[in-house]
Amino acid sequence: MSAEPAPIVVGTRISIPDVEWSRSRKTMVVALHRQCPFCSQSAPFYKRLVERRGRPKAKTAVARKLLIRAFIMLRDEIDYAEFQRRAVAARRARQSTSTP
Repeated sequence: MSAEPAPIVVGTRISIPDVEWSRSRKTMVVALHRQCPFCSQSAPFYKRLVERRGRPKAKTAVARKLLIRAFIMLRDEIDYAEFQRRAVAARRARQSTSTP
């Protein structure tokens, strides 16, 4: 049985083979947990975008979506479950106001 890897702390320098950091100032690394609900929920969105717009734009769109969610959760100090509850409530509110 292998031990859990040490958690990555924001600002920690990491080494990834075959990544040339000097080639781009816009390189970002996102570390996700194996049971990340965002990954399974964003897969259909990503696949639709790959078909319509291509892989590079789809990757950018999914990364943007992830960052917006992360920003909101950090700003409001909430977990993903609370984020989802708020999203459902907002969706219901929009639907009730748009339906005559």
